[in-house]
Amino acid sequence: MVWGCQLAIVLAGAIVVSVPATEIASVEPIEEPLAVDDECQADEPGSLCGLNALQLRASQASEKSSRGWAESLEQEEGPAHPAVCDATLVAETCERVNLVTREYYGTAADKSPNIVHAAELAEQFMVSRRSILDFLEHHLAATNVEVDKKALSHEAFGVECMDLCNLTVLSFPESYRPPTSDVGCYVPTGSSVPKCDIDVSPTSLGGFHFNDHDPREGESKYSESPNR
Repeated sequence: MVWGCQLAIVLAGAIVVSVPATEIASVEPIEEPLAVDDECQADEPGSLCGLNALQLRASQASEKSSRGWAESLEQEEGPAHPAVCDATLVAETCERVNLVTREYYGTAADKSPNIVHAAELAEQFMVSRRSILDFLEHHLAATNVEVDKKALSHEAFGVECMDLCNLTVLSFPESYRPPTSDVGCYVPTGSSVPKCDIDVSPTSLGGFHFNDHDPREGESKYSESPNR
């Protein structure tokens, strides 16, 4: 497709600068295309000018197309996604969860930016604390790092964020895991095996715009604002 577009651009340049075949045949080939622009000079023969301009436009079109092809490939491939459970991503996410949820126990583990408690996860995901405890204790068999006796008497369960990520990933069959972070999976029609090749990185998702409603309507009805 790219080479086809390049050929089309070159052919379009040939059509724009139409030089009779009889005149082109009688002109000596030009060693180098016009270096500056494709405007004919007053002292330049018409046939020579036309061929010169044609060569220049074809050269420019080829260069522009090749450059666009390289840029499009770079955009398609994009930067490498971080690994699943990348240390930086886990640390940032863990810290954010701690910042937006309340401290339930006031213990050293509760204050650590690298540890989350079942109570905080339940608040963040708006699910019951019992379901989170069941997930951590029985589904993941995670280690409770909370040691404060008073907190433990209130069923406090703290887990290292990196352990939480790794154990969650391992709880899925390998064929169900994306190769990296920021990659989404889906099950193709007629298949039972997920395919993980959808770019869900912030950069990719940031390009989506939904025009199904006027943003002002959401702001007036629900106090929603894109600036908040």
